[in-house]
Amino acid sequence: MSRRYAVLPLPWALVVALAACGGAASEETSSGVECTDEAQCGSVDEWTKAIPPFPLLLSPKASKYPIVLHHGFNASSSNSWSYYQVKETLEKDGNFVVLSEVEPFQGGPARAASLAKIVEQARVAFCAKKAPNDATCPQTTKVNLVAHSMGGLDAPYLVSALGYGDRVASVTTISSPHRGSAVADAVLGLVKYDAVNKLFSELAGFYGKTFTADDLAKNSDIRAAFVSLSEENSAKFNATVVNDARVYYQSWAGVSRAVGGPRTSSGQAEVKAACGGTYYGEVGRADFMAASLVIGSTVVGHFSSVPQDGMVTVENAKWGNFRGCFPSDHLDEVGQVKKTGPDAYTLWDHRVFYQNLATDLAARGF
Repeated sequence: MSRRYAVLPLPWALVVALAACGGAASEETSSGVECTDEAQCGSVDEWTKAIPPFPLLLSPKASKYPIVLHHGFNASSSNSWSYYQVKETLEKDGNFVVLSEVEPFQGGPARAASLAKIVEQARVAFCAKKAPNDATCPQTTKVNLVAHSMGGLDAPYLVSALGYGDRVASVTTISSPHRGSAVADAVLGLVKYDAVNKLFSELAGFYGKTFTADDLAKNSDIRAAFVSLSEENSAKFNATVVNDARVYYQSWAGVSRAVGGPRTSSGQAEVKAACGGTYYGEVGRADFMAASLVIGSTVVGHFSSVPQDGMVTVENAKWGNFRGCFPSDHLDEVGQVKKTGPDAYTLWDHRVFYQNLATDLAARGF
């Protein structure tokens, strides 16, 4: 098994280095089973039975409205934090899917303004393909926003603060830091001075040009991004995103662990409680967290074993109708790094999850 890595921007990497002093917080593992990776655990764990978190659908349904897959911080439509093979999977089922492309290193309000342009483009493109002779289509068509990580902060802001409640049918957020991520609070301490923020923002902009459009990369503001992402400022930010009654809001959360493997009964109870009693898959089998997330997860969890995915705690990911948890770290949730099949231990498959998600949206009339 090869532990997964994703490139971190400089400020985030500094926090990871600081967190290393505390070690990786982790639940207690079950006694009696010793294994070091997904494949080995899958072969020696006789205590638990693997259960696919979501069923492989024989007849997946297509959503009524176009789906906009919206990325998070330090991401784009194509880099190592993008939705891997999700667009292609959903399109095979008949869905109309658009990948967003907004500033990877900016605050929620600026990213939401860029997302607004993507939404308008998606509505026009959908009507051109599905109803080219219907002049009313662009005015009546809505979109389903499916947002990962920071993208889930932009989406509600778009609906509420920018007045898109008449153009958005649903908002689905996946491990989005609605109540912040402690990693962001740590970074804010590093960029509180204007000169330091300018330097880091310029460096982030240069880096961003390697995976997104130059104008989006150039418009970087690290401090603004982490203000939006921080726990300290989450209440103030959320006050600007009162849910619109015309829009369906739902959220999901991934749960992973620094060292995966069998969970103790007390560990299982802790995860179930955090997830409101709803956990998809076998809760006794803990996901192996990507190596690049492990040290930073100590900051995310405030040096405790609180259930999280390496970037966001379960509690902080809840928004609207909280649907529950599944075995996945922050990278797994979008199929990275380049996952092409189910996890050998938990059987998590991100593509199957998104198929079930789209089918559920269709069943709800969206």
